[in-house]
Amino acid sequence: SSGINAEYGLICGMGGLGVEVAKDIILGGVKSVTLQDNKTATFQDLSSQFFLREADVGKNRAEASLPRLVELNEYVSTTCTTESVSSELVSKFNVVVLTDSSRVEQLSISDFCQRKQDQVDLRQHSRCFRKSYFCD
Repeated sequence: SSGINAEYGLICGMGGLGVEVAKDIILGGVKSVTLQDNKTATFQDLSSQFFLREADVGKNRAEASLPRLVELNEYVSTTCTTESVSSELVSKFNVVVLTDSSRVEQLSISDFCQRKQDQVDLRQHSRCFRKSYFCD
């Protein structure tokens, strides 16, 4: 299953791009979305991540964004994790979106998804669209 018809989606990285993707997917009405991030919110995040508030600075970005994203669609089960991105984490989902990921992480998860092609559809977005875009 891929795209907006996915049942279980993982969105990695709750910076400006990640939260925009999360918002659109949640509003689209998938069955379940998990937000992943292990970074803490900074004042710089406030300029692009509109689900964070000044009081969230220093808190985990996924945990701080969760309450506001949950309000978007009560029919979508929305949770978060601070677990690092790994094959084990990714294997629980049928669609994975990587944002704010290193090239090494993208390639590692891409290799895993290719081996599990019938289970996982991987969408990757770089920090800067002009720099690179990778979709597998």
